[in-house]
Formats: sequence, structure tokens, C-alpha cells
Amino acid sequence: MDEQLAISIQHCAQLLGCSRKHVYHLINTDPSFPQPFKLGRASRLLLSSLTDWLEAKSAEANERGRLRSRRSLRERSTGASAPAIGRAVESINPAGSRRLRT
Repeated sequence: MDEQLAISIQHCAQLLGCSRKHVYHLINTDPSFPQPFKLGRASRLLLSSLTDWLEAKSAEANERGRLRSRRSLRERSTGASAPAIGRAVESINPAGSRRLRT
């Protein structure tokens, strides 16, 4: 028999390392987040659906990271870099007044 474990919102928050309020925020704003169901008066989530969601989010993050690293490797190999126009480096002189260097 394939058992499925139903966990509370509080336990879900502990597993994710966030607050219960943030779990409810995810439920209301992220369509891919598993939807809770009522078991009596308590809201529960299936642990298997939560782990599936985490794996999908992890895969998305890994893919974005690969794309970023490919982009930065391409920039390094071609010598391209972000334009320095508009960037200001803040420095503090010994007298304590601030000035901006461009």
C-alpha cells in the first residue's frame, strides 16, 4: 500500500525554513505550489506534492544558474563586460565627507 503523509502548514513552514505566513503567501500567489486540503478543521499538504514542488523549483534554479554561468563564460572569453557608464563608486575621504567617483 502506497502511503501518503499529510503535513500541517506549520510543519511545511519548518521544512521550507520560512514562516506560516509565507507558506500561505505561496499558496495564494504561486500556482505551482501544492494546494492544501482540509482534514477536519486543519489544513494539510501532501508531503509528496511538496517534495515534487521543491524538486521542480530546484531544477529551475539550477537551470537559471547554468544559463548565468554560460553567459559569464561567454563574456569572459569575448572580453565583454557590463558598461561602466552610470556606475558610481562611493568613497569616503579622510575628512568624512562623501563624494562620488564615476
